[in-house]
Amino acid sequence: MKGIKFFFLSALLLCFNTAPAFAADGDEAIEEIVVTGSYLKRSAQDSPSPLSVITSADIEDIGAQDMSEIVATLPWQSGSQTQATTFGGEGADGQNSINLRNMGHGATLPLVNGKRQVASWYNARANASVNVNNLVPNIALERIEIVKDGASALYGSDAMAGVVNFITKKDFEGFDVSYEFSTDDETTEGDTNNFQAIWGIQGDRGGVVVSAGSLNRDEITIGDRYDRFGGSSASSTGQPGRFQPVAGQDIVWAANGVDPGASITVLDAAGNQRPPRRADGSSFGQADVDCEVAAAVEEGGPLGLVGPDICAYDFGSFFALQAEESLRKFHVTGHYDVSDNFEAYFEFAASDSEFDRQNSLNPNALNLTIDGQIAAAGQPAQHFGNIEDAFRRGIEPISVLNRTRLVGGTADSNAAPRPISTFTDISRADQRMIVGGVWDLEFGDRSWTLDLSYTATEHDSSVSQVQDTLSTEMNLAINGLGGPGCDPINGTPGEGNLAYAASGGDFLAGNCYFFNPFGNANFARDGSQQTDLTLVNPVELYEWLLGRVTNDIEYRERVLEGVLAGEIFDTDSGPIGLAVGLQRRRTHATVIYDAAPHTHNLH
Repeated sequence: MKGIKFFFLSALLLCFNTAPAFAADGDEAIEEIVVTGSYLKRSAQDSPSPLSVITSADIEDIGAQDMSEIVATLPWQSGSQTQATTFGGEGADGQNSINLRNMGHGATLPLVNGKRQVASWYNARANASVNVNNLVPNIALERIEIVKDGASALYGSDAMAGVVNFITKKDFEGFDVSYEFSTDDETTEGDTNNFQAIWGIQGDRGGVVVSAGSLNRDEITIGDRYDRFGGSSASSTGQPGRFQPVAGQDIVWAANGVDPGASITVLDAAGNQRPPRRADGSSFGQADVDCEVAAAVEEGGPLGLVGPDICAYDFGSFFALQAEESLRKFHVTGHYDVSDNFEAYFEFAASDSEFDRQNSLNPNALNLTIDGQIAAAGQPAQHFGNIEDAFRRGIEPISVLNRTRLVGGTADSNAAPRPISTFTDISRADQRMIVGGVWDLEFGDRSWTLDLSYTATEHDSSVSQVQDTLSTEMNLAINGLGGPGCDPINGTPGEGNLAYAASGGDFLAGNCYFFNPFGNANFARDGSQQTDLTLVNPVELYEWLLGRVTNDIEYRERVLEGVLAGEIFDTDSGPIGLAVGLQRRRTHATVIYDAAPHTHNLH
């Protein structure tokens, strides 16, 4: 995506009518000058738009460890993304944005020293937002100026809700360092370590201020606070799950069942045969026969029966109440008086961060049919898991529709119920560079300033996710043709499972595997861990079925702008000011996705 935008700022007229400031003899009247919301410097009281200022002392009183915690305290924000959680942060990937008056994250414009930062996230409607956590270290902030009303006439459509201008310390001298630590009292998890430092030197003609920060935050999952948050994310698609008989077939008791050879007479509300869940006929329904066994293994994950057909599953234990993240920021700014009427300035900032969270695996594609026919002598084997499931139910094997997810368990499960890791890992980097100059000019007896600057900002991110199942591969594996070495045309279904068992667990001993979605892949008939390797799913088969999504993102923005501002004449109410500006802004975006989402091969 490429875009070139030109903004011509219309002339701004402002009439100043300020009340005089009175001070006692020997005292000096101090008036705060703000620079946001107009290109004419003025006091906050004279702002044409509602404007508030948060000072560095206010920020220290908040005790915020990152920029998003400052944003969270603003009374004018509503709906801002201020915490890196599974469902928080733009795109659910930990980016923190500002939303003034809940008008949308793309309607509030963040600035740093009055200059733009390229967006770090776009939604499907091309609305953009900036990750404020990656801008500058908190310790570098002098103040925050907030325009609480629409400012699109001055800044463009991305300032419809307002503007938040983060202004850094320009005249700081000396050295300051801070360290903060926090943790969750209830779980003793989620340690946060935040180190920051700032150094500045000033001379007669200019100065330089350098700041840096490093923040590391550990994860707190719903599993860590399951007693409070657990059970709020239940799903009817579990592992163990549910198997719906294919319509039109007769379900018959087997030799180990209640009435061998007789048809099942228990019917559901629609008049269909309801399969037994126990060979003795004590329970009927579509839920996996090992549903209760799995639910008893650990807290969370499988929840047990909900009615006769549903084996419920709580996927929430993987989700982060506080995601694991690390963040490093660097900022330097400087200015130098080249002459009595010309000041040159520069700014450079860089940051990089990592955001990591666990995912529960999305449910598999539903309604994949598992054939219940038992193979005749010399014919390819039929699904071993289905044959075992039928035995435990006390019926002859039937064809069923698979309504399960690939894996179950919890974030703390061992390798038996959950032999694979599902996650979202994101690496991000932001940079900004500004060079410019300010000229003090005289036109007649009027003072004017001309500010010319060039701003270059960049955002790069790399995303890796494992949270889905590949559709084509799952369809093959349900039919015994799974695995990277299987020829789906000439391969023999299930020969891999037999070879795997015969070799004691060597995946390379066979080629074509059945994937077993039944609970008997993990649990033996007595409820212990399954040891029959014809029923156990090899880890390598899981890895082959996993859907990985990766993308690389590059956003670039270049801004060349100039503003001429000053007073043109006086009136009885005060001077009339004029500001005229020109801005050329070019934004460029490149997003590279892998093939799986575009070939519709993800469940």
